[in-house]
Amino acid sequence: MYDPQQKKKDILMAALEIFGRDGFYKAKVSDIAKQADVGKGTIYEYFDSKKNLFEEMVDFCGYKGLEYLTEEINKEESAIEKLKKYILIESQVMEEYGDIIYVFIQDSNKLGDNVKSILMDYRQKKIEIMKDVLQEGIEVGAFKEISLEVTALSFMGAIHHLLFNRKIFGSPKEIEDIIQDFLEIFINGIKK
Repeated sequence: MYDPQQKKKDILMAALEIFGRDGFYKAKVSDIAKQADVGKGTIYEYFDSKKNLFEEMVDFCGYKGLEYLTEEINKEESAIEKLKKYILIESQVMEEYGDIIYVFIQDSNKLGDNVKSILMDYRQKKIEIMKDVLQEGIEVGAFKEISLEVTALSFMGAIHHLLFNRKIFGSPKEIEDIIQDFLEIFINGIKK
């Protein structure tokens, strides 16, 4: 049975692969259609333009990523375990989607305010999740009183930098060891 929502999702997933491989400017709608196993015209039944497809793909990925991050973090009991889970999830995302993340970063300013706005919105939502985790840690006495905004940004920035370097330059260390080393440095700096 024909499911238009599933067809749209299939196109978005194909777009993720093709944009990740080729970047926005080199990607061809015909390649996305082929990857999604639809005709090129079908793409335009769902999306007004290649740019609109890219925007919706960014929004779709952001929504799915945030949904997964929230679900997984909420399974953990302590703030420290939630921080560990955040790092592990970000590591998995970087491993699987590092190429498209690079495209998001590289092309977002060139593609106009809408893509940048979508990315900024999801970034802010992730910051809020981290601030909530840190506040939880403060409330149970695991962390001292700190600036939630600065600490969340510092934590996320450091993790993203470590993971990006690991993706680009490689690392002989397992991700679990990197997590342990990072948390040792980070937590002992804010621990009571």
